[in-house]
Amino acid sequence: MAHQTASASASPLPPPPQVARSLPMEINWKDLDFARYTVIGSTLLLGVRTLVYPLALAKTRLQVQRSHPAPTAPGATPPVVYRNVFHVWSGIARAEGLRGLYRGFMTTVVGITPAQAIYLTSYEYVKSHAQRFERPEWSQDKKTLHQNLIAGFLSSVCSQVIIVPIDVIVQRQMVQGTQSAAGTAVEAARGGYAEFRHILATQGVRGLYRGLHLSLMLYPPSSAIWWATYGATKQGLHDLKDAWFGSDSADANDIGRHAQGFAIQTVAGLFAGFTSGCITTPLDVIKTRYQLASRGNGAAPTVAGTIRTLLQEDGMAGFTKGMTARVMHMAIPSVLMISVYELTKRLSVVDAAVQ
Repeated sequence: MAHQTASASASPLPPPPQVARSLPMEINWKDLDFARYTVIGSTLLLGVRTLVYPLALAKTRLQVQRSHPAPTAPGATPPVVYRNVFHVWSGIARAEGLRGLYRGFMTTVVGITPAQAIYLTSYEYVKSHAQRFERPEWSQDKKTLHQNLIAGFLSSVCSQVIIVPIDVIVQRQMVQGTQSAAGTAVEAARGGYAEFRHILATQGVRGLYRGLHLSLMLYPPSSAIWWATYGATKQGLHDLKDAWFGSDSADANDIGRHAQGFAIQTVAGLFAGFTSGCITTPLDVIKTRYQLASRGNGAAPTVAGTIRTLLQEDGMAGFTKGMTARVMHMAIPSVLMISVYELTKRLSVVDAAVQ
């Protein structure tokens, strides 16, 4: 008996069972490492913008072109009237080379990267603090909708101070060498800094913020619509999945659970981008043409004049110019961006929040 006791005491004890640690179901502001979240999110979103930038360029050229260009001088080559996104791309590739598809991109990199950091951090911050304004009797779906609407709207407002000047400069670079909406040729190509100095010299700081009021009417509501639609669609698809397959259909299989989550995010992101793109295209057309309008007889362009010119040239159809490009520019990146957003949150969780 003594021998058995000694042997038992000499043998190593089995290791304690490893408890699987998992991320919280809902990752909130307090769960995030601010610096990591900002750096990872901005870097990954820059990669997404690199992929979809040619769509933004095509949208801009489609929106500012005249359906019936002004007559050109005898012997001069008439301006091209683009039919669709692919016609824009092929025309640019032939005339300007593939680099033409990324005209103005470096300006975007310099300006939009900090704007994205502001947008991401303010979205999470506002979303977490919006909860204090909720009523106890609200359903969880209503609370989620409330958080997404407010956070999406205010985060976009915060980022406009950087986005609007960059938007003005980049849009001018995108259409350099083409015929403007006013029928005049846009100046020869300039770099981003040269364009910045030119606008300051000719129009002052107000020129950099031309269309700020339109941007505030466009982007914050668009952001609110996107996040609200995404949140509602995502929740609805989760409920539908649970009703069809049961809430524990993939609990025993991490791969299956992540695959289901990715599929739901993809569909919700596509639908959110499609919905937001369709609703906000008319205002985007007005904003783009107003920001790029040249002075007629020395008079500064006005929103009313921009709308009047658009109606005279294209009728009501003018307000849907570039809609396909805009919807593609919002729907396709939405899938990539929401995947980046969800991944960034998971990679940025502080250790204390891991259960």
